Amino acid sequence: MKTSTNNKNHLQNLLDEIKVKHENNETIEFEIIKAQDKGFTVKVNNLFAFVSYHHMPWCYNNIEYWTNVSKYLIGQRFLCDIHQLKENPLSIVIDAKKQQFSDICLEESKKYKGVVLFKAQYGLFIDIGFHFNWQHGSIVGLAHKSTFINETDFDNSQNGSVIETIFRGYTKQEQVVFGEKEVITDMTTVKLDKYIGTVQKVKVVDIETKQFLFMDKYPVHIPFSRSYYSENIDAYREYFYSLKNGQLIECELIKINKKHDNIIAKLIDTKSV
Repeated sequence: MKTSTNNKNHLQNLLDEIKVKHENNETIEFEIIKAQDKGFTVKVNNLFAFVSYHHMPWCYNNIEYWTNVSKYLIGQRFLCDIHQLKENPLSIVIDAKKQQFSDICLEESKKYKGVVLFKAQYGLFIDIGFHFNWQHGSIVGLAHKSTFINETDFDNSQNGSVIETIFRGYTKQEQVVFGEKEVITDMTTVKLDKYIGTVQKVKVVDIETKQFLFMDKYPVHIPFSRSYYSENIDAYREYFYSLKNGQLIECELIKINKKHDNIIAKLIDTKSV
């Protein structure tokens, strides 16, 4: 009987501590215990409580993202406010929106571990907040299917799995870009715009498969069109097929083709090369 009374007194003391913090609008630490359909069971001051996905420290586009990442959040601790408190029966609902995270500066071309939040036909949405044990919150980006060196790696990836990805920078809309290979996206367009309309050195990688690179990393496509070469198109085509792998040639960069992730270029006057 004495033990039972002591337990009740202990629970009441824990509850009283929470009530005081609630009344004073103080934050309190909570630990994620278990995932539910619409949120998490958590512990606040050693008492069970609930936080909805809507009241977590960050937002995802849909509940499926939370489902796929939830197991990696078990045991994590964040700060919260008491959103709702009832005593009979005891019910505690928390709000973790006020949690503050420290900023992180991601390094381009560096590998990070992340959780696959969602696998779409065109790529993976990955959260590398996992890499930092969620100390910087959620950091979500897209790894486009075309950036995978081996397509089977993309095919074998699954929602909720942990994979390594490479940070490639940001788009104009400040969205995070991941990928094994660097592709021409809004992110690289910002870097390449200044070269469009200028003559630049382009490397012949493989003339048989028509592979060319600008700055040793950006794919270049050299089409043959009379609008580019007029009546001299046959002479330029002959020059094209005389090129050797590893050779540097001069081309005018015409435009960035986002659809095919390459730069459209044309050969300049062969006499000046």
